Amino acid sequence: MKRKITGMMLAVVFLALLLGGCGNSKSTLSFNNAFSLYSTDTVGYKDKNPSAGYKETLSYDVIYNADDYAFKKDSSLSDGDITVSVAGTYASTLEILSVLPASVTTDIERPADAGVYRLTTELRLNANYTFPVSPENNCENEDYIVTETYFFPFSESFLPVWSKTTSEYTNVTFGNGTGYCTIVKSEAEIIYNSSEYTINSRSLEYRSTDEEKDLGESAETVSKNYEYTVKTVIDNTQLIFALRNINLATESTYVLPVVSSSYGQSTDLLVKNNQEYTINDANISYNGSQYAGPITLKEMIYSINSTNTSGSAQYVYIQKEALKNGDAVAVPWISAPYRIVTPLTAYGSFYRLGSLVFTLGKIEITEPA
Repeated sequence: MKRKITGMMLAVVFLALLLGGCGNSKSTLSFNNAFSLYSTDTVGYKDKNPSAGYKETLSYDVIYNADDYAFKKDSSLSDGDITVSVAGTYASTLEILSVLPASVTTDIERPADAGVYRLTTELRLNANYTFPVSPENNCENEDYIVTETYFFPFSESFLPVWSKTTSEYTNVTFGNGTGYCTIVKSEAEIIYNSSEYTINSRSLEYRSTDEEKDLGESAETVSKNYEYTVKTVIDNTQLIFALRNINLATESTYVLPVVSSSYGQSTDLLVKNNQEYTINDANISYNGSQYAGPITLKEMIYSINSTNTSGSAQYVYIQKEALKNGDAVAVPWISAPYRIVTPLTAYGSFYRLGSLVFTLGKIEITEPA
C-alpha cells in the first residue's frame, strides 16, 4: 500500500534543508551557496558569505487558486460538491549566530570559525470548506505550521543540528458526493548527532464536528532513534532554503535525501530545474523600497523519488538574478523563492482541489555592522 504525504506538510513544513551525519552509501551533498551571492552596488555581484548578525525575513501572501498552475481543481468537482476558501500569510526568517544556544546540544563538531544558522518559518491560514450535500460537515479552522531549525553554514554543507515543528491543519475527505474535515495537531522535534538522530513526536486527529482535543492531554510523545542510511541529509524544515542553494542547468536533476518526522528514515526527493523564464509583474518591497517590474525565475520541481510512496510534485520559483531599475540594483540577488505552489488534495478520492500559491511581497535584510 502506498502512503501519501499531504502537499501542505511536505512542501511547507516547509521550507529548507540540511546535512546530518555518517553513512557510506552516497556522496556528500553539494551546494553552491547561491543565496549569499548578492550585491547592493551597481557594478556586479560579490561572492559574500553572510556572517554573524545577518538577518533576512521573507514575507508572503498565500491564496487559494482553483484554475491555474499544475494543480487545477478536478473538472468533475463543482461548487455543488465542495467549495474551498483558504488564505493567509507565510514568513521565513534566517539569522546567523556566532554559537548554538545552550538549549541545543549535539556531539557534532563544528569548526571554530563556522557560524550557526537559525531558520524560523510561520504559516497562518484561514481554511474554510463547505459541502452543500452535507452542510453539517462544513468546517472552518485557523491552520498553522511553525518551525525552528538550527544548522551549520555552507562550509559544512548546511549540516542540521536540531529542528522543531508545531502544527494544526485541516484535512479534507471527499467521496461519493459527500465530504468532511478532520483536524490534525502535531509536534515533532529532531535531534541530530554524529552517528544517529532522534525523532520525538506526538500527534492526534479528530473530526472537525467533534469536541476539540488538546494535543498535550490526548497524545503521548513517541521517541525513536535512526541511524543514517545515507552519508548526508537535510532536514525537511530547511527544504526551501536548500533549493535556493542548488545550482542546476535547465532540465537537470538532483537527488536530495530529506529527513522528516513523518517518515523517520530519510526520503529521497528528486529535484529538477524544469525551465527558466521571465514574468513582468513582480511587485516586491526591499528594505522599504518598492520594486515593480520583471523578474527571471527558475522553476524548480521536486517530488518523492520512490516507487513505494506517492505524492504530488511541488513547485518553487526562485529568483535567478538581481532586479534592477536601469543600472541600479533594486533587489539584490539572494536566490529568493518568489513563488511557491503546493497542491490541495482530498483524501479518500484523492480529488485535486486546486493549489495554495505563496507570492513574495517583502524582503527585509539586516547586515552586520
